[in-house]
Amino acid sequence: MDNDKPLEPLAISVDETARVISHSRSSVYKLRAAGHLQAVKSGTKTLILYSSVKQWLASLQPAPVKTPRPRPRRRPPGKKE
Repeated sequence: MDNDKPLEPLAISVDETARVISHSRSSVYKLRAAGHLQAVKSGTKTLILYSSVKQWLASLQPAPVKTPRPRPRRRPPGKKE
């Protein structure tokens, strides 16, 4: 086993999930209610299965890449045509 590689968590808290996916806590609960994220309980704490977070992210459509418009060239100050 390679000891240099950090272990991937099996489950993460709702707060950690919100931070990882850049969403709010309430969005995490909505995704859970919609069946996109799987959760388990450890006592009173809700833990989101990390594998379901990765699956949900993989199911999202890629963001379109927009090519930037060429910007007009600026003339250096004091230079005239």
